[in-house]
Amino acid sequence: MSKPKVVSLFSGCGGMDLGFMQAGYELVWANDFEKAACETYANNLGSHIVHGDITELDLKKIPECDVMIGGFPCQDFSMIWKRGGLETDRGNLYKYFVKAVQYKKPKIFVAENVKGLLTANKGAAVRTITEDFARIGYKVSVDLYNFADYGVPQIRQRIFIVGVRNDLNWEFSKPLPTHDKS
Repeated sequence: MSKPKVVSLFSGCGGMDLGFMQAGYELVWANDFEKAACETYANNLGSHIVHGDITELDLKKIPECDVMIGGFPCQDFSMIWKRGGLETDRGNLYKYFVKAVQYKKPKIFVAENVKGLLTANKGAAVRTITEDFARIGYKVSVDLYNFADYGVPQIRQRIFIVGVRNDLNWEFSKPLPTHDKS
């Protein structure tokens, strides 16, 4: 049986991609805007990463996939920045993730971002993003995770937005923690 194929957007140096690879998925294509991140990714994970601006990508060149993953820019949702959220160009880059999902129609997508997305724009940012994915045919869940609860050696809270294509008879449910404070 072949491995599920994954496309990665806003890949950075490949942290989420590595996790998917270690879980048995095949990374077939990745993209990031930062040249140094792409070089690090290529050195450690493979030459399937494409350096370029997501706003200029030709979606036809992205291979078919079962899963699409990515961590769209978080700075405008973060508690430590000015929190412009959806009122900034960078805060709206998530729309290119939505566009790619709509074009490729993967079975599942997984987007990661900072906890501040939940309260950015007085809660409107996460509602808008969720509605945008639902509008293109996905059942969407948003969950907050403390990575330490899953064995990562740091206290790091992040949200995951998981979408399952509406035509699939499957519901995503947040996995139970694997670690406790001890």
